[in-house]
Amino acid sequence: MDKLKIENMNGFTHLTFELSSEEADMLQRNKEILSKYLDLEVLFDQVIEEFWEYKNKVDYWRLRSVSKPIDYVLNHEIRSSLNRLAFNLLNLGKAYLDIHYHEDKKRCFSRDLTGSQDIEQSIIDKREELYNNNLGYVIACKIRNNSQHRNLPISTFTTSISNNQQDNKTLVGFNIFINYEELIKFKVPKEKLSNGMKFEFTEAIEGFAHAISEMHMQNRTLVESSVKFAKSEIEKFISSKASETNFEHYMTELELISGQKVGVDLEWFEVAEYLKRKHPFAIDYSRFS
Repeated sequence: MDKLKIENMNGFTHLTFELSSEEADMLQRNKEILSKYLDLEVLFDQVIEEFWEYKNKVDYWRLRSVSKPIDYVLNHEIRSSLNRLAFNLLNLGKAYLDIHYHEDKKRCFSRDLTGSQDIEQSIIDKREELYNNNLGYVIACKIRNNSQHRNLPISTFTTSISNNQQDNKTLVGFNIFINYEELIKFKVPKEKLSNGMKFEFTEAIEGFAHAISEMHMQNRTLVESSVKFAKSEIEKFISSKASETNFEHYMTELELISGQKVGVDLEWFEVAEYLKRKHPFAIDYSRFS
């Protein structure tokens, strides 16, 4: 029979409670929900942190371009550092997108976590909205596909310095432009482009990060009640058993009939709560200049 072991943290004693298969299944099912939710929060955190690092590096090279003339060696270092960050960001983002929703693999994070089939359509609608209204997201996805199988994301960049007569300040330019021919090569749909246009790579990265953060906020909303319920179910059950001991501080462990041991304490879930506070809303840097 499955058992719940409650160990006294202030001594070397413990009590064991026999569980029905339904009770053991409930604990495992709800812990799995919380674990999957935390995993997605952690992945989203990685995406945004990598995005911030990329943005910081672009600003770093903008400043360096003022203090030192560009040469071939510095050219290489600029492309090399930005390519590493962009490549990592795009692939972390792809990992998120594949978990979020993948039609071919029949995967939909919010649907799978909640068990609600109705949720899937709202996920599809949101993705279509972002695809239709966020050109940077579309371009970044296409660049990611190209860089995964062919070339690194960044091959060229431009720098410029000019004087602003009005306030007597020097304007520094640092741009990674993607021209129309390259966008077509990346298989960006022609109907989304105008002939001869060029797009700034960093703006595409910003659109990519914005789209993923919008999807993540939607996921949070859709699974919120299921996550709260799962956490509450575990806490109430463990509390009811712990009340039969006199242990002030304790650890709990599920000992399955198969011999597997599963920790069911939830201190680790504080990381998920922290990440919600760290990233409370969708980022959209297109509102700033």
